Amino acid sequence: MYQEAEEALEMAKMSAMLNPSLKFMSEVMLRLNHKISDIPATARTDGFTCEYHPEFLLKQTAGSYGSRVGLLTHETFHPALQHFIRQEYRDAELWNISSDEEANHLIKSENIALPEGGCCTPKYKGWSAENIYDDLAQNLCCESKPENPKDVGDMVELGSLTKGKEGTSNQEATAHINEILAVAAIRAEGNGYSDQIPPFVKEYLEKLNNPIIPWLRVMKTHMSRLTRTGYTYRAFNRRYIPTFFLPKFASESLNEVLIAHDTSGSVTTQQHRADLTEIWNMVKTCKPKKVVYCQWGSTVVDNRILKRPKDFEGIDLVHGGGTRPQHLFDWAIENTKTKLAIIFSDGYFNKEILKEPPFKILWIIYNNPDWVAPFGKVIHYTRKEAS
Repeated sequence: MYQEAEEALEMAKMSAMLNPSLKFMSEVMLRLNHKISDIPATARTDGFTCEYHPEFLLKQTAGSYGSRVGLLTHETFHPALQHFIRQEYRDAELWNISSDEEANHLIKSENIALPEGGCCTPKYKGWSAENIYDDLAQNLCCESKPENPKDVGDMVELGSLTKGKEGTSNQEATAHINEILAVAAIRAEGNGYSDQIPPFVKEYLEKLNNPIIPWLRVMKTHMSRLTRTGYTYRAFNRRYIPTFFLPKFASESLNEVLIAHDTSGSVTTQQHRADLTEIWNMVKTCKPKKVVYCQWGSTVVDNRILKRPKDFEGIDLVHGGGTRPQHLFDWAIENTKTKLAIIFSDGYFNKEILKEPPFKILWIIYNNPDWVAPFGKVIHYTRKEAS
């Protein structure tokens, strides 16, 4: 039975991928660990791993709209919708029912079958788990809860099913799902199915990915300085009427930009993702013709060209040891044709030994407001951390 169930599980994942309405959710699904296990429950998840009882999985219907896909999607929705984090002070059993209702209505809206007994009360269609919980708590006495034996308890302690994740904190779990959702969202946007992102997830990602730095304004300043390909007379400044018109540069495009990401030993995966959010927003907003991205510390430890949204997917943190910007400058001179380098760093390095390179520098310095640039321009900002 186990082998049969494992084969059925793999087929269910493939079926989810083939379902045209589950492109986003299948991206999230495939970044979680799914396995067959002789568990007391029918299925359960700890936010990292989803486990399925072999007999229960085999009882479900196959196909892209069958209840096997519905079951896998249901377990995926719990971490994707941040159900573990959103629980807060609420009663675990009642919250599990509420979050099941929210997930199942989203699944049913795509005409995907649910396992028999899955709670999907018509009244709660379109409701958030929080509102469902409040309604249930208000209308139930302390001894009475709805009969829902198949779904109650499928959310277990964070990390408890996953080796090395035991005792995971809410902050670590948030960083984990943020990473998964961010990659899935980039793929969705790049491949034209961002409309499939569930409303709660879309709203959450908009808050998470809201850029701190006004990239369009910042980069327009540098474009006008760097792309001197001709002049044109544009809309004039009214302060000078009627004396004269002001000529401006005709080209406002950047050919090649170097984005250098300080990943010295003190940087965490969570901080790395926060910086990538800013980098993604800069590329998406300003559309340079070519972006050379590198991670650096004591030397350049990773470099690549960023052309399409999916190029951001595989950027894992590579620690670079110490922090030596001069090695970065020397590498850039030898390996790029950039006229502008955007350098993300905390600024904790020896500035006195640096030699100004033959290209413009824009320092993006986080959490170090007193830092002064030895050359180039500097933008200070407080780095976003997941909470």
